[in-house]
Amino acid sequence: MRSLRKEVKRAGFTIFEIMIIVVIIGLLMSIALPNYIRGRNKARNNICISNQKVIYTAAVMFMNKETDSLEDMGHKERLQALIDRQYIRGTRWLECPSSSDENYDDYTMTFENGFISDIECDEKPSDHTWP
Repeated sequence: MRSLRKEVKRAGFTIFEIMIIVVIIGLLMSIALPNYIRGRNKARNNICISNQKVIYTAAVMFMNKETDSLEDMGHKERLQALIDRQYIRGTRWLECPSSSDENYDDYTMTFENGFISDIECDEKPSDHTWP
């Protein structure tokens, strides 16, 4: 004798299965997101320090070769002189990756006794320091 019941085939997921998947994805995100943010900030710091080294090297080359002195120029004029005389090519070196605006003057040059002694990031000076 045959049963009058029809076999019901399940299609899709139950709400409980979907909730389990959402919880698993949430746990994975809570582990991965802080590591991603930490890695992104470390990369920004490294890029900024690299930019400072490029500007420092360009400024030393400028001071050794040119008759003009960067020390006598204003903040923006120094950076523009390095670009105009092609010691730095392009403006990407003048922008800190942590900067929120693109004004291309995120670095300040410090001089001692007529020689360049340091390049400092104006955006995050305590985080973006180099020896």
